[in-house]
Amino acid sequence: FNADKCDGGICCPFVECVNDCFIKNCLSKCDSLDTIMECITCSIECEDSCAPKMTSACETAWEALDECMEKNGCEDLMDDEEIECATTHCCDELKAAFQK
Repeated sequence: FNADKCDGGICCPFVECVNDCFIKNCLSKCDSLDTIMECITCSIECEDSCAPKMTSACETAWEALDECMEKNGCEDLMDDEEIECATTHCCDELKAAFQK
């Protein structure tokens, strides 16, 4: 989920941090299949560097969202379909993580 969907929710500081890091450091590595491993490594490094912004409240909300998405098969879908599935089935969980 991208930060433009974030509206002051408990996970926004983490999500926005990861997004900024990704745009600054990883975008160029993620634009071709040749550099896919570099892209993945870079993404993980961003998550690690933003870890201090991951609060326990966000973690709880994130896990609830994750469970809901798994239960409804949303994570097997791609991009827009995944978001649509999440919005349809996991609206409360999404709001809990990303909106105030």
